Amino acid sequence: MIRLLALILLVTSAIAAVFQIPAYFRLEITPHETPERMAVVPSVESVDRVQLLSSTQLAASSGIRRSDSFPDIQLIDQNGHSHSFRQDLVRDKIVCIAFFYTQCTGTCPGTIQTMKRLRESLKNEFPAELLQFIAVSLDPEHDRPDDLHKYTSERGIVPAADMAEWLFCTGTLDDVERLRRGLGLYDLDPVLDADRTQHAALMTIGNDRTNRWTAMPSELAYHDLAETFLRIAGTTEKQRFQTRIARSAQWIPATTAPTASCCCCRPRKPIQSDEDSTKPECCSKPEAKQ
Repeated sequence: MIRLLALILLVTSAIAAVFQIPAYFRLEITPHETPERMAVVPSVESVDRVQLLSSTQLAASSGIRRSDSFPDIQLIDQNGHSHSFRQDLVRDKIVCIAFFYTQCTGTCPGTIQTMKRLRESLKNEFPAELLQFIAVSLDPEHDRPDDLHKYTSERGIVPAADMAEWLFCTGTLDDVERLRRGLGLYDLDPVLDADRTQHAALMTIGNDRTNRWTAMPSELAYHDLAETFLRIAGTTEKQRFQTRIARSAQWIPATTAPTASCCCCRPRKPIQSDEDSTKPECCSKPEAKQ
């Protein structure tokens, strides 16, 4: 087997030399790797892909928008103010929507805490007037504006000039159900759908202007949630993808310094000294230990 791999390596190198094929994907074996771990290694200088992304504002959607199907119900916030859901809270905005209820002790507290963290971190990404956070009660018969105001006060959720407005809303039970179904947050099993706890661990994220929408579990790893929010709601290509590119870059070995090989897919750290070079960062596989 080793002889066969060596022969393949020799042939590919010869072909590259004869036909002057750019050495973007030549097979290389690092000192700590066996032929069985031969890998395709880029041999050109790294390119800062973030700088290649456009900072031009994305064009507004000119066709039918997803939000056109949202029911334009009336909601009342924690301060007693009335809002039309589609026209006042969603149209041409970037929104983060979740359902909850004040007496929930399951997933609701975690969902609200995640939204609170997102609201704080996104203040440097979007103008406050463009971003809208909305939490709608699944128990509107018991969650009235005074109850919602108390709920927000106890959790330190207050207005801030540099952060998005966050409204905790209630309405009629029929309107809330119409909204939940209009957003696609329902289960085909009527028994499960009747259980309000099934709907309190999802967040709906959208950029109404560019017509990009998604829904995701609020219990995902926070960095995945934040990255997805930008990828869906970002207003430029650079804003949408720079976090993803930065995260993926950590899995690419550095080209400016030698690296210690590893048997698994963990990022490789640059060698700091001769002593470090004898101790590659490896996983717990028995054959990787030295």
